[in-house]
Amino acid sequence: MMHRARKVVVIGGGITGAFAAYFLASLGAEPTVLERGEIGGEASGANAGGLNPLQGAGIPGPMQELALASLRLHRETWPRLAGDIEQLGLRTVPRVLLALDDAQVRELAATLELYRATDGLTARWLERDELRRAEPLLCADTVGGLWTDGNARVDPAPYTRAVAAAAQRLGAGLARGEACGLVHTDGHVRAVELRSGEMMACDGVVIATGPWCAEPERWLSIRLGVEPVKGELLLIKPNGARPRAELAWQGVGLYAGPDDCWWLGGTEDRAGYDRSPTESASARILDGAARVLPDLRVERIVRHVAALRPVTEDGLPIVGIPPGYENVCLALGSGRKGMLYGAGLGRAAAELLVEGATKLPVTACSPERIGVSA
Repeated sequence: MMHRARKVVVIGGGITGAFAAYFLASLGAEPTVLERGEIGGEASGANAGGLNPLQGAGIPGPMQELALASLRLHRETWPRLAGDIEQLGLRTVPRVLLALDDAQVRELAATLELYRATDGLTARWLERDELRRAEPLLCADTVGGLWTDGNARVDPAPYTRAVAAAAQRLGAGLARGEACGLVHTDGHVRAVELRSGEMMACDGVVIATGPWCAEPERWLSIRLGVEPVKGELLLIKPNGARPRAELAWQGVGLYAGPDDCWWLGGTEDRAGYDRSPTESASARILDGAARVLPDLRVERIVRHVAALRPVTEDGLPIVGIPPGYENVCLALGSGRKGMLYGAGLGRAAAELLVEGATKLPVTACSPERIGVSA
């Protein structure tokens, strides 16, 4: 018979760990989030906070339903979060997907159909001249663009802390420390070992460690195939004309930020676990923006952040109980879609540990697909 966990340690205080604790507490369990740093202080605190369910690896395709379900879970949670809505950055923003050549026009035609088939999101195609009237900052070489409405965005660090606080109001605990091992027998985990030498007794564990998977692999004698990919962003203060909408093109993005600032980004570098912002990435970001937005003037760079995105071999997240275990659930590997999938992975992990099954469409995210072995 499947073990039903009650006292659960959630290893990792990013958005997935925060949502796992929230949903565990909602289901009557007693979760404790174990975090070595600040809640939402690493990858979850250094991204633009987009919750778009219609773009990303496996969309359209095997991730589409989970992406939409994750967005619904975010929206259902919002009324339960304390604090000013503006402080959490909860908003919907227009976003334009740009086409710089005819091949991209054809790709965006399929995306347009996807928007039209999705409740709560709309899109319309703008030809070159109409697009430049809508967004005068764009260069004349832009072929056209898909103007979309209904895209949700949050300010990731305060939002993650608000989700964790909501979990605490439901009875979840928060512990500061670093896990260094699991005490388990015959696939049943009984405690989490801390680097301080302490033990946290439990009858369930959620591993939501983002890109830091080497130690969980060792603890469980499994292979996850998660690689850290560094992404860098610049928070800029424009001088002069402001963009009228968010923009995305060829892996580069301009996203609405706090205090009338805008995020610029889109770099992906394989640099191991190095999280240092680099001048070369800053130059690439600014050069990429200048080619498409020649009239955008940057008054100053307010922040330059870098974070590691956990990327799996097939680009899809991992959520589920690995073979050979009965009370450990993996919830990681969301890549650039971590803020969106945090809600879905957190809910799925909670249901798997407490109820033995999940209602969410996570088949494509099963650990078995990557050949893990105990």
